[in-house]
Amino acid sequence: MRGVLPELGLAAPYGPFGSGETFLLLDLLGAAAEGLEWLGHRVEACAATYVAFEGEAGVRQRVNAYRARHSAALDGMRFVVQPLALLVRDEADALATAIVDSGGGGGIVYIDTVDRAAGARGLRGHSSLHAALDAVVEVTRDGEARSWRLAKSKDGADGQAHGFRLATLALGTDAEGEPVTSCVVEPVAAAATRARPLTPAQLLALVTLTDAASEAGELTEAGELRGVHVEAWREAFHRRSTADTPEAKKKAFQRGRTDLQAGGLVTVEFDYYCPTDPAQRATIVAVLEQRDRGTCRDIGGTCPGDRQA
Repeated sequence: MRGVLPELGLAAPYGPFGSGETFLLLDLLGAAAEGLEWLGHRVEACAATYVAFEGEAGVRQRVNAYRARHSAALDGMRFVVQPLALLVRDEADALATAIVDSGGGGGIVYIDTVDRAAGARGLRGHSSLHAALDAVVEVTRDGEARSWRLAKSKDGADGQAHGFRLATLALGTDAEGEPVTSCVVEPVAAAATRARPLTPAQLLALVTLTDAASEAGELTEAGELRGVHVEAWREAFHRRSTADTPEAKKKAFQRGRTDLQAGGLVTVEFDYYCPTDPAQRATIVAVLEQRDRGTCRDIGGTCPGDRQA
């Protein structure tokens, strides 16, 4: 999938509950199985296997909705819904064998979700997972506005956001005569997903994130911004918050952090947060590089991230 997934590699999507991540990935798998362009990206057709551990009862409706919207047979799609523990060697081997035997070898396998299959805490719980990934797809939601972006990509351009919406599709009625519905993914023009103005609380959270990252942020070995630990950000927020009590400051920080992440303004990996705006990131990187070199303080000056007395 040009600009999204490499021909050979490991990728992981992640997003908060209700972001539409599963619908988005099913849409991606359908495009791969049918050889259809996916949200503007060229696709090389291949077998696609969906291993479902969450919402098993809704998989059939989602697939039927995709077929109806795209007039697609999805002959290249396979489904696995039985329990699986990836950390048990025999079970992982059995899954691989079943996929190959069904004709899914050389294609895409989507495990929904790794959390339940591996028994970890999600993407942030794996200390070595992110480094091993070739692509990371972050899905966010702000009200009814949803978007996905490449938080990491070996072959594509990181950080570019793409809007989408979930459209409800009627699939008929059940045995009791009740309507059966599901959702399908539709792209949204960039203008329709333009960010809303930040509230004062959200703005304070973003400003203090920049402050904290400039003071205590970390760079990767490649010189890119890894981010700042959530505790350093919380401390910076509490220092500048005008809330009356520590508990009120705590709740305000939690709301601000959640809002910024849901709006796609910050990313998080292993409890390290970073702004998504390229200009902000570049400024923070410049400050941290000066800090690490020590040049500004060595000559008796001040660094851009220093606080004034």
